[in-house]
Parts: sequence; C-alpha cells; structure tokens
Amino acid sequence: MLGNMMEAFRMTIDMYRKFSGVGMVTVFFLAALGYLWFWEKDKGIRMILVYLVTAVLVLFFFPVFSYLAIYHFLDQEVYYRFLWLMPMGVIVCYVIVRIFEQFESGKKRVLFSIVCGVMLMLQGSFIYSNPAVKRAENAYHLPQSVIDTADILHVEGDWVKAVVPSEMVQFIRQYDPKIMMPYGRDMLVESWDVQGGNREMYEAMEADIIHAQYLVLLCQQERVDYIVARKSSQIGGSFEEWGFMKIASLEEYDIYMDKHSKFYDQKREELGLD
Repeated sequence: MLGNMMEAFRMTIDMYRKFSGVGMVTVFFLAALGYLWFWEKDKGIRMILVYLVTAVLVLFFFPVFSYLAIYHFLDQEVYYRFLWLMPMGVIVCYVIVRIFEQFESGKKRVLFSIVCGVMLMLQGSFIYSNPAVKRAENAYHLPQSVIDTADILHVEGDWVKAVVPSEMVQFIRQYDPKIMMPYGRDMLVESWDVQGGNREMYEAMEADIIHAQYLVLLCQQERVDYIVARKSSQIGGSFEEWGFMKIASLEEYDIYMDKHSKFYDQKREELGLD
C-alpha cells in the first residue's frame, strides 16, 4: 500500500506538471493565492477563493487522498480534472484588479495594466499555430468530407448504422445523430485500452490491409448498413463479392452498402443508380 501511495503521489506531481504547461500561469496563480491569504479581508471572498481553493490544492497532493481516488474511485486519466476546481484565471485577475486599485496615479495604473497584460499573453501560445486547429470548411465547423459522407448515409426518418474510418468517428454524429456506429471515440484513446465494444471491427477497419470478407462478416453480425472506406486503403478481396455494393465515391472515400439492408433499394433510387 505504501508503494502505491508513493506512486500515486508521483503521478499527482506529473499531472500537475503537465497541467501547468510551459508557461508561468500556475506560478502567477500561486503568487495570487498567497497574496489573498495575507491581504484579503472580505470573509466571503476568503471562503471561496482562499480556503476552498487551498483545500482542493492540498487534497489533490495529499498522498492518502490521491491513492484512494486513483486506485479505488477514479484513475489517473480522470483525477487530474480535480485541478479544474481551482479558478486560476479568476484568482489571478481578481488580484490584479485589487493591486490596480491601490495605485492612485493614472500613469502607474496604465503601466501596471500593460505589464500584466504582456506577462499574461507571453505565457500562452498562438492557438492558430496548433496543427490540430484548421480553418473552418463550413458553418458546422466539421470536415466537409464528413458532411458529404453523412448526407449520403442519411435515410430520412430512420436510423442507419455505418462503419467509418477513425478520422470520422468523433465528427459524424455531431452532424447526423441518426447515423449509429458499432464503435466510438473510446477506440481512439490508446490509454483507455478498451476491450470488446467491437474492437475487432475497429482494428479490421484500421488494418494496413483491410480483409474484405472478414470485415463484412463482422458488419453483418452487427447489422451494419454501410462501410465507408478510404480510397488510400489496401483492400484484400472485394466488398462487392461479399454483398456490400459501392453506391458512391467521394474525393477520399468510397461508400459501400449491404445489398440486404432494408434501405438498399431506396438508397439506390435516391442516388439514381441503375
């Protein structure tokens, strides 16, 4: 138990380090919290911004508490969210305003405001330089390929089930909630190590070579209506040979539909297929 407790404490230090990032926002926060301990006189504010926040911070690092939380109630993927209970931005900004009020000279106030603003901005990074942030392609702020695909899969007034590539998993139901999937975003987070939940189907879909017969067999067991395959994927065999017929081809994806699906004839007519 002592070993697990020390390991839990090590994990909390690592979580806090990652939570802090590369800037000094947490340093400003701790400095502001120290300021409030010594100078804040309002009892209500002390209760909310000093005592409660300090209690959260102490509990987070307290080895017994972190051990119980990580090993018995939560896990390290969730425990770090405990830090969300600390209103860092509120406390830092509140202290800046309190110090600002103490300056009587307008010039000092302007200079103090500029210095604080510059210091805070330098602790962050330009969000649009992040490769994960891309220019919106449409009003939905979703990849256009997802919308084009979902429009083809959609059946008015009914639910359909589709197997889609990993890059579509977390987007497609944001656009059309009537498109069901046999697996979800839980497959995309390696640390979750999800077993079951159609893990086989996901791995078959993401394999270097998609074995058509095997994937179709899994899809038929789950009553999947559509398979959306990347054009760049290598496919061993043919989906058509095993009953999934190509009904559409987009720039990056081919869409196949089970010819035994109850929507098959309706969809072919809708798409103008012979």
